[in-house]
Amino acid sequence: MALKSKDKESQSGRSGGGGLVAWILVAVLVLVAGLLGFLYAQQAGRANALGQGLSEVAVAAGLDAVTPEMVKESAARDESLAQIQETIRQLRMDLATRTDELDAARVETSAARSEAEANTARARESVDRAESLSRDLTAASDELSGVRTQLEEATAAAEAAQSEAAQKQEELEQAIATLQEELAEESARLQASLAELESLAVAERARAEALEMDLEDEGDVWEEEDLEYESASVLDDEGRVIGMSRMFSMIRQTESGSLHFRLLDDQELTYPSVPAGVVQQFVSAGDRMDMVYRFRIQGQFESVPPDGVVIRKYWRWLRRQNVQGEARFVAPEPPEDLPDDSSESEAEEM
Repeated sequence: MALKSKDKESQSGRSGGGGLVAWILVAVLVLVAGLLGFLYAQQAGRANALGQGLSEVAVAAGLDAVTPEMVKESAARDESLAQIQETIRQLRMDLATRTDELDAARVETSAARSEAEANTARARESVDRAESLSRDLTAASDELSGVRTQLEEATAAAEAAQSEAAQKQEELEQAIATLQEELAEESARLQASLAELESLAVAERARAEALEMDLEDEGDVWEEEDLEYESASVLDDEGRVIGMSRMFSMIRQTESGSLHFRLLDDQELTYPSVPAGVVQQFVSAGDRMDMVYRFRIQGQFESVPPDGVVIRKYWRWLRRQNVQGEARFVAPEPPEDLPDDSSESEAEEM
């Protein structure tokens, strides 16, 4: 009995000390059984044997409470655990798939965000460009308005200028018509004057021929005598050119009213009194002065020596020389200015 009690005490001691180890071992075995059940679910026989073995181990370890029913329940739990683990695995696989999809979505989102940012930047650039174009369009519109205003002003000015040009053209046409009428009248008058001058020239030529025949003897006398008239020094001044002449090189009017001529052959004629109107007509005749002299002065006024003799000698000389030159006119010197009354009064005061 004592031995049995000691054995029981020793067993109880051993069971007390090794109970924790047994439970740990059972848990490990249960886990292993679950794993084996998960891995070898089809090997039910081996599971039963393993259950029996576990029962024996539990009995040997002093675990009388472990029964086959408990092992079956453990196997059922292991099967549920396997199912749970399979579900977890599937969930993990789904989670991995979802994670991959999420990563892909994140990548797509990042690409979309980048593209959106690029589109935003392009849109901002487009907005800035549109604003710049709007400003340019506004400036161009203002400039176009200014150009349109200038064009309207230029058009109005052109129309006014065209109207003024038309009016001036009408006035010019009227002036041309008036000038044509005046020219026709002047031409008729000049033709009448020319006809009169031609008739006078014919008469003068006949008179000159008759005078030349009458004065042939008298001319010889004048050539031999020493005539007393004003010297050539009277015509030394240069004067101003009044035209081209085939007779005269110098004409001078003195203060006393006499008119002095120097011919191209250096002969001189003096007309003591020639009216101022005739002198003015002669001076202003220009290149026609020879004709004015022959019709208005020669033979009309007294001369020293007689102009018939001088002119006859000149024509003989001209037939040999056939010259023409500038005729210069020397006007009489103006009278000296009389002193002012103020200067006289100042002289008297002094």
